[in-house]
Amino acid sequence: WIREEFYLANHRWEKTIIFGHTPTSLLGRPDNIYYDSKRNIIGIDTCAMKDRFPLTCLRWPDMELFQAYE
Repeated sequence: WIREEFYLANHRWEKTIIFGHTPTSLLGRPDNIYYDSKRNIIGIDTCAMKDRFPLTCLRWPDMELFQAYE
């Protein structure tokens, strides 16, 4: 329940944080991942439940992105 405290924090995390359960549309990226290199965070929840957006998977550490609509 610290969603906004986390992704709005003015803090650079030591390790890359990959997170979901915060739709990227809230972060300004409605159909793609949210990547903030300044803070070292990556959001991958692209709202797949809403039919018009893809289910997203990110392979780490090479950051290969996989998306499917069905």
